[in-house]
Amino acid sequence: MNILHPDDITPDILTIYALRFDPKAAHLAEIKLYLYVLRAIADGRADDPRKCAERVIETQKIDFPRRCA
Repeated sequence: MNILHPDDITPDILTIYALRFDPKAAHLAEIKLYLYVLRAIADGRADDPRKCAERVIETQKIDFPRRCA
C-alpha cells in the first residue's frame, strides 16, 4: 500500500501551475489531483489527511479560468 505524504503532492501542483496558460489542461490536471488525494484519504493511505487536503486546496491560488460544463 502506497502512503501519500503531503510533499508527494508538490510535483502535481507544479504541473498545474505550468499548465495555467492552457486552462482546460490545467483544470483537468487539478480535478485528477483532487480525486487522487480524496481516494488516498478515503482509503486510509494519506499520511496526514488534513495536510494533504490543505496542499491540494493550494491549487485554487493558481490563476487560470475554471469552467464547468
